[in-house]
Amino acid sequence: MLLVPVAATLARLVRQGQGQGHGQGAAAATAFAGGLLAGGALASSAVLTWTLGRLPHEAPEALAQALADLSFLTGGLGYAVSFALLAAGTCLAARGSGLLPRACVTTGLVVAAAGLAATLTLLVFVFSYLLPVVRFGGTAWLVWAAFALARSRPAA
Repeated sequence: MLLVPVAATLARLVRQGQGQGHGQGAAAATAFAGGLLAGGALASSAVLTWTLGRLPHEAPEALAQALADLSFLTGGLGYAVSFALLAAGTCLAARGSGLLPRACVTTGLVVAAAGLAATLTLLVFVFSYLLPVVRFGGTAWLVWAAFALARSRPAA
C-alpha cells in the first residue's frame, strides 16, 4: 500500500528531473534510488518476518534471533535510511521549481534528517524512537507530497 504514493511521487519527479538542470536531475535520481531501496527494505523485512513465522519448533534459537534481528534491521533502519534518500532527493529536486509548497519541502527535509539520524540506533538503542517517526511521519509526508505534485501538474 505504501508503494503506491512512492511510485506516483517518483514517476513525477523523474519526469520533471529529465527536463531540468543537472542538479535537479541528480536529486530526482537520488529520490528514485531511495524509493527503490525503501521498497526493497520493506519487502526484505516482510520476507524475513514470514520466514521467522514459518520456523519449526525444533529450529535453533540462534536462527530465530538472527532472523528477527535481520528483519528489524531491514524494516527499521534500512527503510529509514532509504526513505531519507527518497525524501531528501524529492525535496531538493522540487525546492527551486515550486512543485511542492515550502512547508512540504521543509517537512520532508526534517523527515530525511530523522532518517539519517536513525543510523545512531546501531550505536545507542535510545535513538530507535526515530524509526516510527520516519515510518509514520514519512508516510504522511509522502502522501502530502504526492497530492501536491499531482495538483502542480499542468493541465493537458
